[in-house]
Amino acid sequence: MTLENLIKKLTQNKWVRNGLLVTSALIALDAAPVYAHPHKHRTESTLTDTTISDTISEESLNVYLDVYRSYQNSIKTSIPFVNYVRDPDLADIHIRMSSQRTGGGGREYLIEFNGLQEYESMDQILTYTSENIETRATRRRGLVNMIKVGLVPYFATTHLADNIGITFEGDIEPVEIVDEWDSWVFNINGEGSLSGEESRSRGSLAGSISADRVTSDWKISQSVSSMFDRRVYTLDDEATSNISSRYSYRGFLVKSLGDHFSVGFFNSLNSSTYSNTNLSLEFSPAFEFNIFPYSESSNRQFRITYTPGYEGVRYDEETIYGKMSENLFKQELATTFEMEELWGSAGTTLRGSHYFHDLDKNRIELDGNLSLRLSGGISLTFRGGISRIHDQLSLSKGDASDEDILLNIRQLATQYEYNVSLGLRYTFGSVYSHVVNPRFGI
Repeated sequence: MTLENLIKKLTQNKWVRNGLLVTSALIALDAAPVYAHPHKHRTESTLTDTTISDTISEESLNVYLDVYRSYQNSIKTSIPFVNYVRDPDLADIHIRMSSQRTGGGGREYLIEFNGLQEYESMDQILTYTSENIETRATRRRGLVNMIKVGLVPYFATTHLADNIGITFEGDIEPVEIVDEWDSWVFNINGEGSLSGEESRSRGSLAGSISADRVTSDWKISQSVSSMFDRRVYTLDDEATSNISSRYSYRGFLVKSLGDHFSVGFFNSLNSSTYSNTNLSLEFSPAFEFNIFPYSESSNRQFRITYTPGYEGVRYDEETIYGKMSENLFKQELATTFEMEELWGSAGTTLRGSHYFHDLDKNRIELDGNLSLRLSGGISLTFRGGISRIHDQLSLSKGDASDEDILLNIRQLATQYEYNVSLGLRYTFGSVYSHVVNPRFGI
């Protein structure tokens, strides 16, 4: 039967014919164009059982949200009186969010409002600080409220200002803060895993304990961690097992000296079967200068760090240099530049180090990342790093077995490492993105 005869036979059936008519009608309704522009006119179409309608208002403001994805739906549902656009070139206000961890385990969020178009000279930065015990709902509510506060000056320049009402809840009374923990925050973490199949199995345990105290003048941290990993492989009915472990302690003390300079002291203890280290003890003073004030750290940083230090090492096996233990002195110099702008973000770190007993035992590392927002909904991301390695003093003497190489259970000699990733994203379609429909959780 030819395709033409099949179509003719199907269309002669009344049930098929009626179904095609209904389907065509639904497609036509769904595809019917709705012309809307925030500066032209207002159009609405209602979604059944949905609290937010597909509404664009000529009287409201165009907002581009450059915030964490997990907060976007909450913002759109709680602030439905603006037009959300997907392209910053079409926005009146560009809202950008960044955050950094506080000493108490919470987060400090910086919400930047950048005026565009006729609001170009109206920029502001608001801060919201969350506690470590806050729920996600409490944190979202606080961020949404702060964004509402930030939108007030922009609405005040329009005739919609008559619709704005401001209320203040609670009383303000000066209260001296008494912290029974004296700014100390403690964390205990534990993790276990088990996996396997017919010819192999793996079990691992990991845990850590940390204590941190952060104030405007001091930054103190102590942490202990451990990892135990056991792998069993069966080949020709013969089982082979391998056990690897890692234990470490890390502590540091940092003192702020003004808005550009800091000094510190780092120490650590490490043990790792992978790197042939029975015990490694390090002490290092550190000095850091930030060209930009630390108060601008959420937007830009240019840090120069110098770290001289001592390292005493005892090895599990004799190294390729015939050592079972040694005392080492070294130094490291690093520069880090990071910035956040409307066009995206960028950061790079250049780090170099060497041992004093042999300057040829050195390492140079360069890492960088770039997130570039191009025009027309196109975004480009790049990450990469490269290391020149000439300081592997702990390598075990003797050749690595095939098992060591295949199972990655022993550190191997190398003169370099690298990693590169490149991403491109293109978004097109409707310029408006204010509708939230949470059905099926997607």
